[in-house]
Amino acid sequence: MATELERPTAKWDTVSYNKAQFDELCLTEDAVEKNPCDVGARVRMAAALYNLGYEDEALEEAETAVSQKPDFAYAQMIHGIALYGNGRGVEALESLERAISLDPADIHARYAMGVVLQSMDRNAEALGATERALEIEPGSTKLRLGRGYSLRELGRHEEALEEAERAIALEPDHRYAHKFRGTVLLLLGRPDEALEALDRALEIRPDDARAHVERWRALEALGRHDEAASAFDRGAELNPLIFTDPREALKARQRERQGQLR
Repeated sequence: MATELERPTAKWDTVSYNKAQFDELCLTEDAVEKNPCDVGARVRMAAALYNLGYEDEALEEAETAVSQKPDFAYAQMIHGIALYGNGRGVEALESLERAISLDPADIHARYAMGVVLQSMDRNAEALGATERALEIEPGSTKLRLGRGYSLRELGRHEEALEEAERAIALEPDHRYAHKFRGTVLLLLGRPDEALEALDRALEIRPDDARAHVERWRALEALGRHDEAASAFDRGAELNPLIFTDPREALKARQRERQGQLR
């Protein structure tokens, strides 16, 4: 299968294509061809497919894996993530709950559950999921951000900012952390600081359309309208769907949330 998939274009190398993931896909595909009962290799293949953006193929392999070994926690987690990637949130939660019941200490399954719950606007439940995971691993950057996302959606902006700053302290070059910090600072009415945070996010990843959009908002709030127009145009160029059909914008937001699981 791996040789039949097109490698993503250079434009998306930093998002949907990672050479290590493609190599992992080739390696695990070979292992499964030699031994179709190798569930561990099959699940790793499903994960690599998901990380490369092939959600349908990932779900197919994950479903085979859980049918072969239903009590394999990692398989249930990857199955849940693949279901989410295919827009099947309720079923995704069921698989993630099974994964957690099989391995209560698995912070990755708990984090994934938080992301799925956020996508369903069940933010109080998402907050609980990430807080339980943080009890297990308080030094996790992605868990800090996951908690921050839920706090922001619940209107608890000061607490969300604290989580963004904790995430940056843990990983100073984390693009999502700087971008998230910028969005929260905008909500707090601090556009000058927001602009600095968003500029930092774009230093790390210049083709982040959402960061350009948030930068446009910050520049508008500062009265720098010409620069704001340029930021707007750049965001629209990178992702034309951001400013069009609200349903497409919602899909784009879901894709960004899916990126958190990769």
